[in-house]
Amino acid sequence: MRLTPLKAIGSVVCIAKSSRTLLKNMTTKVGIVQMQSTADKERNFDQAVKYINQAIASGVKIVFLPECFDFVGRSREETLDLSEVLDGPLITKYRALASRESLWISLGGAHIRITENDDQLYNSHIVINSDGQIVGVYHKVHLFDANLSTNETTPNTESTCTRSSFFESKAICAGTEAPIVIQNTPIGNLGLAICYDMRFPELASHLRYAKNAHVLSYPSAYTTRTGEAGHWHTLIRARAIENQCYVVAAAQEGKHNEGRSSYGHSLVVDPWGQIITEQMNPGPGLLTCEIGPFTMVNSTTSIIPKIYHVRRSMPVEYHRRFDLFPMSDSGYPRSIQSVDFKFGPHIIKSDCVFYQSKLSFAFVNISPLVPGRILFCIIFYLHLKGLVNVCRKQNINLFI
Repeated sequence: MRLTPLKAIGSVVCIAKSSRTLLKNMTTKVGIVQMQSTADKERNFDQAVKYINQAIASGVKIVFLPECFDFVGRSREETLDLSEVLDGPLITKYRALASRESLWISLGGAHIRITENDDQLYNSHIVINSDGQIVGVYHKVHLFDANLSTNETTPNTESTCTRSSFFESKAICAGTEAPIVIQNTPIGNLGLAICYDMRFPELASHLRYAKNAHVLSYPSAYTTRTGEAGHWHTLIRARAIENQCYVVAAAQEGKHNEGRSSYGHSLVVDPWGQIITEQMNPGPGLLTCEIGPFTMVNSTTSIIPKIYHVRRSMPVEYHRRFDLFPMSDSGYPRSIQSVDFKFGPHIIKSDCVFYQSKLSFAFVNISPLVPGRILFCIIFYLHLKGLVNVCRKQNINLFI
């Protein structure tokens, strides 16, 4: 039986010619809920559940809710008062719903406390799987702090249409870790981001190139004036085109309170930059669309031909000039974790490691050999003859 190699970006999948008739092309139905949240959490939950139930009835496997799906506070004090911990009653209700209906849910942006008595909040993108388990949490790293009150400025802010300035950091703490990709969702590898993150292309590139995302998600509460200026559609389509990924953007729409309203226009964009579906009507609602098809190679492996063909026809990944433009995903500051490292026969405790790339890490010890210096260690995952066989991308990772 002859095998035909199907070269995908970053991997090779071989399909037996005589077995091609056994392959099944499947698409996944996706639901995107547009909301009009207020400070009434119960009302917001009922609004979301109404459209989630409609999505379930239509055969949706994963639902996306927008930023501030939990509530939109009228002040910092109210926002603090209404916020919850991750295992609080609101997220628990969504977990129960996901488990009961065997549904994946992307909760676009909740106001999350780390502890009950904590007065610091995070804007958190939470993903729940069909068993009701939380499989990923991303704390928004880019906070929208801007004063756009000059007459020359057309857009307002990412969170209000009537105020000329907005400082998200007054109520929200910036996340300290890079965004994550959830593996093996019903639509492949899902990269998490939130609203204002879409203005930072390096974040999307990290999800695509370092984490192998197939789909990027930007749940948002986008300002009306900024949206009308064209930023919303332009940025979302740009992130899809440059990263050759699907982009899902669930949005808030309409008036939340006297000082704040949002643009709406929830949409899904394909890897070629084409809009698959968009909510043109004002107010809350449900969009559905198909993402895929997914070609099943075997019972556990699938590929997405749409992404494969776009990336093959324009192989941007292999045209990147790391020698001129260092990779933004070559390394990252490392928070204290529980995993220790080896340095020859010695164990380096995790709290001594402060920077890491795929192939190396940087650390300090109690008594550095030279004052003011740090130590680097190369992690060899491959058997290499010196540095001759190290590719350009690995070379960047080795010398952070």
